Amino acid sequence: MGKELKNVQSLQDAFAKMLNVACLISDSDGFQITEISGSTKFLQHLINTFDLRQERLRILNHLGMITSPVFYDYEPGIKGIIAPVRIKGENKFFVWTTFVVESGTKELIHNFFRENDSENYQNLIGAIDELPEVSNLEKEEMLRHVGVLCESVSHSFLANYPEKNLHLFSGIHESLQHLTTEESSLETILKRIIDSDDLIDFVGVAEKTEEDFYTITYFHGPDHSTLLNRGFSTGEGFLGQVIATGNGMVWENVVKDPRVSFYTSNHVKPLSIFGYPLSNQEKTFGVFFGGSISSKIPQQDFDLYGRMVANIITIQLQKSLMERTMDQQLLKISTFNDILHLMISTNDLKKILFILVDISVNLTNNSVSCIILKPVHGEKQATVISRGMTSNYIQKLGGIIAENYFDNQDQMKLSSMTVTQESTEQPILLIPITFRGDVLGCLAIGMAGVEKFDEVKQFLTNLCTAAGVLLSMNHTFISKENKIIQTLELSMSQLNGQIYEEVKEEQKLLRAFGERKRYTKKELEMLVQAGVLKVYDEDVLQLLLPGHSSLLLIKEYKDLVSKGEKTPKDGEIAYSEEAQLLYMISSYMKGKKQINQILSLPFVDREIKQDFHRLVTKDELVEGVIELPSSQSDGNKNLFEQIHKHFKISNREKEVLKLVVEGFNNREIAERLYISDHTVKNHISSIFQKLNVTDRAQAIAKVYQSIN
Repeated sequence: MGKELKNVQSLQDAFAKMLNVACLISDSDGFQITEISGSTKFLQHLINTFDLRQERLRILNHLGMITSPVFYDYEPGIKGIIAPVRIKGENKFFVWTTFVVESGTKELIHNFFRENDSENYQNLIGAIDELPEVSNLEKEEMLRHVGVLCESVSHSFLANYPEKNLHLFSGIHESLQHLTTEESSLETILKRIIDSDDLIDFVGVAEKTEEDFYTITYFHGPDHSTLLNRGFSTGEGFLGQVIATGNGMVWENVVKDPRVSFYTSNHVKPLSIFGYPLSNQEKTFGVFFGGSISSKIPQQDFDLYGRMVANIITIQLQKSLMERTMDQQLLKISTFNDILHLMISTNDLKKILFILVDISVNLTNNSVSCIILKPVHGEKQATVISRGMTSNYIQKLGGIIAENYFDNQDQMKLSSMTVTQESTEQPILLIPITFRGDVLGCLAIGMAGVEKFDEVKQFLTNLCTAAGVLLSMNHTFISKENKIIQTLELSMSQLNGQIYEEVKEEQKLLRAFGERKRYTKKELEMLVQAGVLKVYDEDVLQLLLPGHSSLLLIKEYKDLVSKGEKTPKDGEIAYSEEAQLLYMISSYMKGKKQINQILSLPFVDREIKQDFHRLVTKDELVEGVIELPSSQSDGNKNLFEQIHKHFKISNREKEVLKLVVEGFNNREIAERLYISDHTVKNHISSIFQKLNVTDRAQAIAKVYQSIN
């Protein structure tokens, strides 16, 4: 079995590199028969900690009877692949891969090990961080690729190939290695097939171009051939038969077969022909074919090779598709930026609207599109910009839009998108144009026959978001400086959504704290704007906003950041209160909202830190406008008894409500009552319903109102 095992090791090495995982093969008793291809930190941890053969036996005890590759959880959330190598209907060997995690689950996995394996957790942090994150689609692709490897290994152990076939498989090995490089291409793979076998004189690929119709998209063979771009339907000729049956075939002598005319009429005169389906997720999307002009191709010797090459071609085509998809995403971003720049570069409201209408028409290939602006100041007439719509048609749409968006105060509905056919000749996509919760207008686009509906909808939604900002700027005549700040904010939302969300949360805290300190409107605006602008380089800000009131504040903030954890000397806290606020709240966000760390923050006045601590933890008494009973303890006790009876809340709900009024959050209530956070949430929802309120503030107000 020496030659076969060497060949298997080569295949395993290539697949491990392509899938970016470590990989090995064991027998059914867990003994390792190949060297490990690749390495990871998590695998090294297992090697150092466990007897891997015993671990494999433990898993085979449950999964030894599987008939196809599967994912299994080695540890909660950490998944590996086990795949059977079946020989004559039995699981003789197993392929094992190292581990991956599902997208978005790493934090949960860290928490699990932190709580359940605290002794080893510190040694596992790096190993867990290194684990690749994969989507459901990527998991399916990995299973399919490992299945191809299992099939190849199975046939390697089954057959005694002559040296010629070993030479063919060295070509496959080269193709697999080539797949992992950026230069891999279908043309290179087809050329390598011809170069590695003297029998084969031409090869090609046909892909589905319409339902049940296929076209030859790649061909490598005689220069005088005209096969490229020729088409056929399912069931037609040799290749149509491969598509119809889903099975690979070799025809050793086709000289007298009438179906050979498809080739001879295109200046190729084959003696032998082969064809193998290209499939993805059980759907055939093409066929790999080829043949010999002067030699017979023996089916028994060629079949495995043909199926393996078909699998490699399938992988290459999918790789090319993914690369094109990435290029298209980059193009979309570039296009969005170009359109946004065009919209920003004009102060003419109608030009902005016409740009949006024209872009929607071009994206959907549909001649029906319009924008209806919401009337302002009680007016009844609405501004309309349209392409391809009659006045009656627009009137019908106007009624639908007014009912759904202009007259509707439901904030959830205002931000949604609906497709309606009511009173119109075709499906219409409605996208409200909003700014800070207010509807300014609505884009309506005909969607009949539109492909990739979700992609088009998302792109237009992003444009409508940009249009909402620009329309708002136009409506309220915001100053030039504020326009620049709005544009920088919009740019941040498109280029780095995560930083944008963090900045928005910082702004909320800055505004809340500024209002608490009774800042003037102008002071508050400068502070909140600095929350956005501090992200940008000072040279950029000086160029765009020379002399802006927030620049000095940002300079102080960046000076504070540069000092880091240094201890201030006596009297060194000479920064403005606003700069200290900006620095403190930014540090709070970067420190994952650990409020206690803020109390030790240098260069910030103690009173400011304590005031912010009270704001965040909500442990300060709110200024009241009611008189409390002389004995607050007795009053509260009687009060909750009244609430308990009047609103028919349970004893447990009464306990929860009492803690809510005292200012405890859900987690703290759960700890005090020895119940889960989820149970607390359910109790609070029930309390809100019985008190006929929607939030904590209303509930507390209802409690104190009951005193009277």
